Amino acid sequence: MEIIQNLKKAYGDNEPILLNEVNIAGMNKVYIRQVFTRLVKRGRLERFGQGVYYIPKMTSLGKSRLSAKKVYEKKYICNEKKVYGFYAGLILENAIGLTTQVPNIVEIVTNNEGSRRREVMVGKQKVRLRKSNVKITERNARILQFLDLMNRIDLKNMPEESKDKLKSFVKEKKLKREEVFLYVTKFPSRTAKNMIESGVINELT
Repeated sequence: MEIIQNLKKAYGDNEPILLNEVNIAGMNKVYIRQVFTRLVKRGRLERFGQGVYYIPKMTSLGKSRLSAKKVYEKKYICNEKKVYGFYAGLILENAIGLTTQVPNIVEIVTNNEGSRRREVMVGKQKVRLRKSNVKITERNARILQFLDLMNRIDLKNMPEESKDKLKSFVKEKKLKREEVFLYVTKFPSRTAKNMIESGVINELT
């Protein structure tokens, strides 16, 4: 079917297709939804969850399954064209090495959320969404992620080893002083205080 070929060309196999983003010439949203329903019944498309579909690949174990991570990253962090979110909280701290605790909940700060804080299920994964107080773009995402982290960390109980890892994170992100200072006023005063007391302010280029 031509529609499947067009979808495969646009999205690829086993990649999230968000129904509300699909545009097909000559079809309105209602008709597109009906076409997707028919394609699912024929086994050409798989439905991951509400408004999320994918083209399955055949494997030795049968049809492939779409991972929750691919879905929540596309819905809330980035797609091929733009960035609109970033990881935060324990999942970020674990990635940096500030904690060995493996979070059960994935926390994301995103433009694509109207509530101050909300928890949703993406497949079997619980995701905590927080609305960004500054519009996230590809240019400022790493800066806002850093400032969000500095606003939320607990320096009193942080060992020196973790502070060194925090400094390494700043170096790796190549954060510039003027860029950070441009946005730090958008965050609570403890953000700047933690930057100074942790010593990471000296790692800004």
